[in-house]
Amino acid sequence: MSAVIPLHPADVRNTLRVVEESSRNVHWCHMHADLVGRPGRACFSIRLVEDILGYQKSLASRLRYEAREDDQLPHVILASDNPGVFNLGGDLELFCRLIRAGDRDGLLDYARNCVLGVHAFHAGLGVGAHTIALVQGDALGGGFEAALSCHTIVAEEGVLMGLPEVLFDLFPGMGAYSFLCKRVPPKLA
Repeated sequence: MSAVIPLHPADVRNTLRVVEESSRNVHWCHMHADLVGRPGRACFSIRLVEDILGYQKSLASRLRYEAREDDQLPHVILASDNPGVFNLGGDLELFCRLIRAGDRDGLLDYARNCVLGVHAFHAGLGVGAHTIALVQGDALGGGFEAALSCHTIVAEEGVLMGLPEVLFDLFPGMGAYSFLCKRVPPKLA
């Protein structure tokens, strides 16, 4: 049986749609719920990053507390509600605003939170969960990194995945290269 689990309104805004199938120990986390039927940028906005971190923390706490007697492995699936786009990565508008304002601390906070999010997926939320990225649209930059941080990637044929920052002689330094090298030889990465 599936259930839409409401999260604490103070902790999570409307950027996520969560569906949990408790009988099968499957937890769906759909990004960009706030963009359904509306224009917007399917990237890692501050709100989305904060909401993902809040959900990860809440779910990890519940999974620790609800230790299952049947030892059924929990599965956490990261997906998108935005047709054709999984996630386009970092919030470039935010980057420009923070850089112009000279807000180094703001950039560092954003970067740290992004790293915490991909680390949590990579570490199975610290509770041994199996994380899956369901990529049904383009995954670029940090969006590709988020997919790579999961244990399994299931991607539709024809989606674009890549690190466009290399086209501008920038290094994907938040972990994408490391995650990619775990899946393909470094020379190919």
